[in-house]
Amino acid sequence: MKLWKYKIQFAFYKLLIEKSRTFSKYKVSHGVIHFLEKPENPLMNLEITDEDVQMVSDLIAVLSRALESLVFPDVSGFEKNFRWIQEFCKSFD
Repeated sequence: MKLWKYKIQFAFYKLLIEKSRTFSKYKVSHGVIHFLEKPENPLMNLEITDEDVQMVSDLIAVLSRALESLVFPDVSGFEKNFRWIQEFCKSFD
């Protein structure tokens, strides 16, 4: 299982909640997934760190600039893992 994908998803949800007008009074510290399939442990509780949130914020900013400028780097050389997101963001510097 790719835990980093869930951490990114949770960090994105944290940003959405804490930056919204309706829910900004809430602070998100972790996320829980309850899997419907029957893995060994059907519940997953992951802490959302400041580093996770910063990385997702950086990714959003980079993607926003790419969409606005219509300039997209070639990502075919990146290995699809947690580190590639950081490398992708750096490719826009």
